[in-house]
Amino acid sequence: TLLLDLEKDVQANSIEISTLYDPKSWILHPLAVSCYLSVNGQDFTFAGKIAVDGDQRKEEVNRIFSFTPDGKPF
Repeated sequence: TLLLDLEKDVQANSIEISTLYDPKSWILHPLAVSCYLSVNGQDFTFAGKIAVDGDQRKEEVNRIFSFTPDGKPF
C-alpha cells in the first residue's frame, strides 16, 4: 500500500506509477495496481485497476501504470 498526500489541491490529468522488473534480484512487477482517490484522506473513491496479464518475462523492464481520474477530485 502506498498513500501519497499532496498536502494541497492540485490539478492533474493523470496519476502514474512506474515499476521495475529485474528477476535476477527477485524484483517483479505487481500482478495488479489499484488506484483510489481522496480529498480528505479518509473517504476514498475507486479510480481503477490495471492488471499485468500473461508472462512477465516478456514484459518491459520498466512498466508504467497510468490512471485518469475522469473528473474525480483528489
